[in-house]
Amino acid sequence: MFHISFLLYTFLKNIPPFIDMNRHFFISIFANRKWLLIFCLCLSMTGCSPGFIYTNLDWIIPWYADDYVELNSKQAARFTVIVDNAIAWHKREELPRYYQYLQDAHNKLDRPLDDDDISDMQLFTNSSIQSLQQYIVPGLLPLFKTLNADQRQTLWGNLEKKQAEYEQEFLSRSNQDYVDDLKKKHTELTERLLGFLTADQHLIVENSVSDGIRADDIWLKARRAWLSDIKIQSEKKTNDWHTRVQAAWLARDQHYSAADKLTLDARDQQARQLLLMVINRRTDKQTEYFKQLIQSWRNRFSSWQERPSNLDTSTLNPLLIMKSGDR
Repeated sequence: MFHISFLLYTFLKNIPPFIDMNRHFFISIFANRKWLLIFCLCLSMTGCSPGFIYTNLDWIIPWYADDYVELNSKQAARFTVIVDNAIAWHKREELPRYYQYLQDAHNKLDRPLDDDDISDMQLFTNSSIQSLQQYIVPGLLPLFKTLNADQRQTLWGNLEKKQAEYEQEFLSRSNQDYVDDLKKKHTELTERLLGFLTADQHLIVENSVSDGIRADDIWLKARRAWLSDIKIQSEKKTNDWHTRVQAAWLARDQHYSAADKLTLDARDQQARQLLLMVINRRTDKQTEYFKQLIQSWRNRFSSWQERPSNLDTSTLNPLLIMKSGDR
């Protein structure tokens, strides 16, 4: 139920010729960017910037990508087509799924949630990520292949710089700093969903994060190995270049060891339980707040969707197209 900024996050963080994706649902709440996905989704649900960004992705994405590599005019024109097609596809194919998912989420708020509900959210997020990856990567690879030696050097240099920034940002934290960050993120997340938390809910957050499983070293190590593999495969001039690079690009999970995956799974379970406990202690006022929040985003999804002209849009759009105040 927290997917409003999904395309924003994926494109703005990953539209340069690489896709920095993580399939573990709560990875950034424990110092990984994947929780940043969920956190940003929820954080932005009550404000104006997601709507502004989503409706202006056609120029924001190239602007963001320019931080990684400068394209020539021919490449830039090609990139514009890729971005336009991806945005149209997302509106046409993915937003209807989000719309329906939010309806299901709205209905579930009439009862206490359970672990299956939170797990379903994880599965939906992962499937959405996979769909977007599978659509974007094949379209980006031909453009990626046209980069000259200087462009490639700039790109990989900027990716290495970003990796070093992440390592400095996350790994330099003391355990107490980590716990404090975790508490802040969980509190901000749940307050965006429910409104102000009660004293009891604040206590749940505080007690739960004190023994949170830390995995920032795991995802950073895997991310470095993953980027290195993409670079190695992309520099091999063979007839199966496209197949090899695409496989490396989409094979993020192979860089996690079995032990790493067990740690991540345990960490995810902790985070799910924390979120579940806080949401299930919601007051009637918080439930109504959450429902209104979901409905407002269904309205936005409805207004953003693009539908094939041969379909009856009245059946696909049960709500009137409404432009609600986006942050």
